[in-house]
Amino acid sequence: MGRRLFAVLVLSALAVGCGSRGASDSPAKIIAEINAKKSAALAHFENGDYNGAKELLQPLATRKVGDPQVYSMLARVQWRLGEHDDAISNYESAMRLDYYDPITHMELAQLLVEIGKIGRALTEFELAVQYSERDPLPHYNYGLALYQLKRRNDAVTQWEIAYSLDPGNPKHAEAMGIGLSGDDDEAARKHFEKAIELGADDPSFHNNYGLFLQRLGDYEGAESEFQRSLEQDPANPTYRFNLGLLFLASRNFAAAVTLWKNLHTESPAEPAYRIYLARAYLESGRFRSVIDVLTEWLARVEENPALGRSSIDVEGGRLPALDEAHDLLAMAYRGVGDLEKAGEYMRKALELQPDNVVHLINYGVILAESGKIPEARAQWERVLEIDPENATARENLSAFEP
Repeated sequence: MGRRLFAVLVLSALAVGCGSRGASDSPAKIIAEINAKKSAALAHFENGDYNGAKELLQPLATRKVGDPQVYSMLARVQWRLGEHDDAISNYESAMRLDYYDPITHMELAQLLVEIGKIGRALTEFELAVQYSERDPLPHYNYGLALYQLKRRNDAVTQWEIAYSLDPGNPKHAEAMGIGLSGDDDEAARKHFEKAIELGADDPSFHNNYGLFLQRLGDYEGAESEFQRSLEQDPANPTYRFNLGLLFLASRNFAAAVTLWKNLHTESPAEPAYRIYLARAYLESGRFRSVIDVLTEWLARVEENPALGRSSIDVEGGRLPALDEAHDLLAMAYRGVGDLEKAGEYMRKALELQPDNVVHLINYGVILAESGKIPEARAQWERVLEIDPENATARENLSAFEP
């Protein structure tokens, strides 16, 4: 789902300050000049030429014209250029001229969320929806922010308002599908299907629908949706990442190896691709390939921890951590019969994540196969302290009763 959605700019004819203009310039002429520059700046902005837009808008702001759109447009441009403090200042200038414009409050709120100023952001969103009357856009974007902050119920409340105000917008139907997923899957499916009926066909929609279908266990449908996302946006790391995770979840390990290997080849310094390639190899029984991919790399990471930090931004995705890499390598050494090295790497995994039940279960298996039954049982008993209903730990304890 896209992170921000902007309103269409409407050119206005507001009263303007005199600034340094000559006395002979009529108000109508000044307004026409400002509107022409705003229109040109908008064209630059929509073409991605943010500096060009700024060059047109900055002089107008310096002249202190009384048009709030000049300041909100300049703020939007500065936001895109990463000039966050200046952007905030200009959004505030726009508000001083028109405090009741919901779009200005909404965009400032989105910027504040992006830079981590959550408290004020939520206040600005509340003002945006308060002043929005029948406009669904602030409610929709407020819902996006709340969902990002893991306040799903509050997000659904805002999306319900947006949907009721504009039920013909596929984005609103999609949002309802996302928000209801897991709580009311039947209603969520109906909203996703309604979004399709309304024309939803962008890569973000197909990705979100694919995640929903995967969660329901419809791997074939999910794969189709992820593939459609990639047809429309082939380089998007989130869509490729999600397809790779689907291949692992659906046990299509041959496809998983191919996808993660391609990603790893393209970006060999990215830890996430390396670790998931290793997982695909392990699940395929290719233990030596796991050892080749991870052993030397983990040794380098110990000397330089920065090598283990991810550099990609996968929206909504979970990046694997170093403890998982040690676990995978331990199980690969178990696979080739080297239980000593298997135990060594599993202990390193547990040093990083002492209460990880997967590591504890696997370490117990390695210990049991090494003939250390009491030590193995201790690992599985620890699992039950953390997760009393863990079936694997219970079965292992039952199989090795004293």
